[in-house]
Amino acid sequence: AIYPLGGVTPGALSRARSLLAQARFKPTKLVLYAGNFAPFPSHAQIFQFNLLRLGIEVEVKYFSNDALLERTGTRGEPFDVAISGWNVDHPDGGSFMLPNFDGRNIRDTGNINVAYFDRPKYNRAIARISGLTGDARRRAWAELDAELMRNDPPWAPFENVARVDLVGEDLGCYMFQPVVGRINLVA
Repeated sequence: AIYPLGGVTPGALSRARSLLAQARFKPTKLVLYAGNFAPFPSHAQIFQFNLLRLGIEVEVKYFSNDALLERTGTRGEPFDVAISGWNVDHPDGGSFMLPNFDGRNIRDTGNINVAYFDRPKYNRAIARISGLTGDARRRAWAELDAELMRNDPPWAPFENVARVDLVGEDLGCYMFQPVVGRINLVA
């Protein structure tokens, strides 16, 4: 499904133009890096179309997965926006926040923090929360996520993938692994 369902209304487009007029950063042209494999080309085309409606020209450059990761992970690579994905390794905010938003980990190459987000305030918060455990840790990650997305969003999340597993009745026991969103083959 494409959000918003039913398409962009004239009122929503007017509101977007108003918000852009108030923004500190008002680009007229952007370079978008995207994978050359599904679903990224269609996402890139939608992004390009939607920003053109705001008067922003988007040049899309497509790459294989390996090339996309290498290029976006190289500091100084000439892109403004990248469409990518992230799967957490385990159900903890640190598995998302530490690699993606801790600016202390930014290097010349091999970066996972491809937003190159480096804010001392948030770096300190990430370091502090990393030392917590249990419910205090879970709540702190949730609060940090809410604050980041409200006040200084490094990313624009737009999709949560739903997958379907087709299995035969001979499988015996089906167990869904909710963290990675796939069948748990080990179980």
